[in-house]
Amino acid sequence: MTTLYRPATSSSGDSSIAGDLVVTGDGTVTQDLTIDTTTLFVDSANDRVGVGTITPSALLDVSQATDGATIRITSLQNNSAHSSSAPYGKLEFYSADASGPAGPRVEVGCYPVGTNGSSGEFVVKTASGSATPTERMRLDQTGRLGLNVTEPLALMHVDQNSPTGAIPVLYLDQADVSEEFIRFAATEATGNAIEDVGAKTLTTTKFVRVNVNGTDLYFQAGTIA
Repeated sequence: MTTLYRPATSSSGDSSIAGDLVVTGDGTVTQDLTIDTTTLFVDSANDRVGVGTITPSALLDVSQATDGATIRITSLQNNSAHSSSAPYGKLEFYSADASGPAGPRVEVGCYPVGTNGSSGEFVVKTASGSATPTERMRLDQTGRLGLNVTEPLALMHVDQNSPTGAIPVLYLDQADVSEEFIRFAATEATGNAIEDVGAKTLTTTKFVRVNVNGTDLYFQAGTIA
């Protein structure tokens, strides 16, 4: 292990220091580096960094002896100057493949709601080629999930917004033939989502098309009185 300790000094071979270390200029460590046993470890042979471990098994390996390990990204922005277009922080997956344009392919971030920094929303963006990543999924501050929509209007809001998309909004594939596709549960009462037919009559005004095993089927829909 070779360690750089103090300005204007150099050493070779194994070294250690018991007090504080301050380096004001450039420093180069060519072998393993250990700080406070397991606080930080650099594995020079495998080009890996360990936090909380001296045997990192990935490029960055964060380890804790108990549950609850936390990696934090902190924004120090204040003065109500946040913007919904700039995340508090994000994780970016980047491709530098020389056979095509380099750039981010997936971004995962937390975005402010408003300008005061009191709320956050989880956003996933994807990209193809050299395109700027586009928002595909958002979990908003109230727990609503939007797919292809930035302001979900329900607990789950899916928007197939391309008139030439040639794909359904939702595809359900049920391999357990003894179970239903969808289960509805609600209190049955007049005006509720589920109510008894009773003496009501249905006036059909629309047909709703669904596809079952490749065959289009139409369900009647309309008003009741």
